[in-house]
Amino acid sequence: MTYQPVDLVEGLGAGRAPRLAIRAVPALLRINQWPKNGLVLAGPLAATALTGDNAATPREGAVALAITLGCWCLVSSAAYIINDLNDRAADRLHPEKRHRPLASGAIGARTGLAIAAATALVGLAAGLAVSPSVAALLATYLTITANYSTWAKTVPIVELLMVAAGFPLRALSGIAAVGLAVTPWFMLVISSAALFVVTSKRLSEIRRLGDRAGGHRAVLDEYSERFLSQTQTLAIAFFLAVYCIWSISGAALPAELPGIVQLSLLPVVLIVLRFALQADRGLVDRPETLLYTDRFSQIAGVLWLVLFVVGVRGL
Repeated sequence: MTYQPVDLVEGLGAGRAPRLAIRAVPALLRINQWPKNGLVLAGPLAATALTGDNAATPREGAVALAITLGCWCLVSSAAYIINDLNDRAADRLHPEKRHRPLASGAIGARTGLAIAAATALVGLAAGLAVSPSVAALLATYLTITANYSTWAKTVPIVELLMVAAGFPLRALSGIAAVGLAVTPWFMLVISSAALFVVTSKRLSEIRRLGDRAGGHRAVLDEYSERFLSQTQTLAIAFFLAVYCIWSISGAALPAELPGIVQLSLLPVVLIVLRFALQADRGLVDRPETLLYTDRFSQIAGVLWLVLFVVGVRGL
């Protein structure tokens, strides 16, 4: 199904066309990607506190985190729109991507650019209201994604690192929102997990698409399955090693609940193995879908969360 490009501002009196564009806005914003912004909460959760230098009370800390989470939803949506604007000509030739709002013409390029600018500016302004550090991290993310969209997405290894960088930036912004201290072990855990996820996504795309992978994402022609498998294995080993070290020595654990956080390593291993298996099957080119569809991952994730929260916060 194809559409003529629609400008929301000029088309308000055009009847059906603006309504069509408005219905396409959630897809344009990629709200299905918003759950990954939950990493904003990871730092305060791991630190056993919602307060720090910037938040006098737990309530203020919770408000700051909620605003920061909303900022990331807006700014990440702006980044996706910018990427889709750059790729819309190529996306029209792709069997799946041609249905994206900008590629299909459900939303015009000028309207898409206006929405991207609005969401980015609102997100940055709200982030600045929370903390200059939060605004700086959001701006850094926009800078990285803009460079990714314009040139880096075709550069092997560099594109992996740039995509993975978005995850620790989210975690850092949650820490900055409440003024907590950043621990090296926490950042190593987040960064290595991010590299594992991104590498698994690329491997999954190659496994699923085979010889057609380059048509889906040009940089995939630069990777071999062997290289991505080796990189995935390296990321898994590093992630599990630093998680073990962090859970043993890096967390402030309640004395009455020794060893609970260490037990959380078991569901972590299960989640990693399941994710790796699904990547090998070519089923994680959209990792966020596992949150909604994979019962094994859901159960293991809940088990990890319970053990982690109980162990760290002493609940």
